Parts: sequence; C-alpha cells; structure tokens
Amino acid sequence: MKHIDKGNEPQELTDWKAQENENWKPTWDNFSGEPKQATKTALVKEQGMICCYCMKRINEQSSHI
Repeated sequence: MKHIDKGNEPQELTDWKAQENENWKPTWDNFSGEPKQATKTALVKEQGMICCYCMKRINEQSSHI
C-alpha cells in the first residue's frame, strides 16, 4: 500500500460541508456534482495518479471514490 501525504481538502468539499443545517446534512448519499468531482480530482492528483492499494496507474476516468 502506498503512503499518501495528505493535503488540505478541496474548497468545494469544505463549502459543501458548510451547508449543513437542521434540514440537511452532508452524507455520502447526497455527495455529488462539483464537490464530488473536485474531491476525486484532488485525490487522484494527491496520489500521483497511482492507486494507493494496488499501485496501478489511474486517472479520473478509471477511478472512483
């Protein structure tokens, strides 16, 4: 398994989580759109385009979160 030096979360993810209120909570089920895409992009880049488990080359189209 590859060690990943973690950076800050994408601003889109921070902003999405900040929308929490008494009627809405950020959950995996409603994690979509720009916040999810920005998070995926950041993770792939942070991992050096390598899967941290199998060490195979990945890109945004061949990976998922």
